[in-house]
Amino acid sequence: MNQSEMSTPLGMLEIAGVTPENGMKGSMAFELGDRCITLGGEEVICTELSDKLRGYECARFSDGAWRYNRPHDRGRCTGSPWDSPLNIVPRFPTA
Repeated sequence: MNQSEMSTPLGMLEIAGVTPENGMKGSMAFELGDRCITLGGEEVICTELSDKLRGYECARFSDGAWRYNRPHDRGRCTGSPWDSPLNIVPRFPTA
């Protein structure tokens, strides 16, 4: 995988119907107890939040994996590519 593929949110934003120009701007932060579906189809529940290191805010889920919980990169499993089956599609407020 080349650098441009790593920096483009391939699967996640397409599924959410978000344009690459706006990215995850406006997505809702994960909260304890949130039930989410991974790109691989597994249901996970938010069990822990961490904001100890500014810019690397994360949320831990029932599968033991941490996902970023920051406005520009929400739902991606830490250290994974954008199309990892462990990623969660970010949620956006409904109109």
